Amino acid sequence: MQKEFTFYKNYREKEKLREAFFQFTPKALYGADFRLWYQLGFWENSYIPYSFFKDEIIVSNASVCEMKIILNGQEFDAVQLATVGTLPEYQHQGLSRKLIEHILEDYKSKTSFFFLFGNENVLDFYPKFGFRKIEESCFVCKNLSPFRRNKSSLNFQILNVNSEKDRILFRKITSSAKSTTNRFGVIQYEFILSFYWIYVYPENFYYFPENDSILVLHLDKKVLWIYDILCRDSFSISKFLLDWNLEDIEEIRFGFCPDRFDLLNLEIKNDIITQTDSPLFVKGFQSALKSTFLFPMLART
Repeated sequence: MQKEFTFYKNYREKEKLREAFFQFTPKALYGADFRLWYQLGFWENSYIPYSFFKDEIIVSNASVCEMKIILNGQEFDAVQLATVGTLPEYQHQGLSRKLIEHILEDYKSKTSFFFLFGNENVLDFYPKFGFRKIEESCFVCKNLSPFRRNKSSLNFQILNVNSEKDRILFRKITSSAKSTTNRFGVIQYEFILSFYWIYVYPENFYYFPENDSILVLHLDKKVLWIYDILCRDSFSISKFLLDWNLEDIEEIRFGFCPDRFDLLNLEIKNDIITQTDSPLFVKGFQSALKSTFLFPMLART
């Protein structure tokens, strides 16, 4: 490594380095701003940046998200690579490669499970580290006739991320919520989920006091997306759909694999996720992903 670059990692508590990170991400990562996420208390120990600095400026970064994944019903420690980027003027110097090699070396004795979500520009980059692209599927419910009836009144509240009371409620539920899937999912990922709450879906986190659950719901024309279900106890999707207003809705899509829920006659589509989302790359557990699955969309970085 050229002497002009200095390496730092895990510097959340160092104000000067942290501020450099806040300055870096919007420039290198399509405008992503981590400052409010930190100020609201969602930057946890599980998120660890690895960065190259030039003077007091970050020029390249790759971050670790330490996670508990559920894979075929079993729990494992895993690492999701995140926030990988280099300032344009410092690209093509191997900085991202060196950071990823550093991460893989640091965690080789802690886990064999690594994954990330890339984009079309890196399809040839991550396989150099042993990552393999894996196809995901989307689970769709089109037969809504059993749920079209007179609706009861559901009591719910839209959570406000600027409310301390709502943030406390969010943490309470997410910290104990079950995985939505046994195939390939995750638990205790509030530090990632909160990013979506702040920046992507600030008005789509619905709290239902009847069963102390949070659902992330988004209406896209005539498609209802159920992006996430956060609940400590069992949750009935069928009962929810019987009570929710489905007027003008033609299909329901799930942002996860709903294999743990009571909904039959699901269709599997292989073109929705590949067209709208970044492809999944995995290292160390490719052979375990044999059945159709969708890693929870709000647990990915």
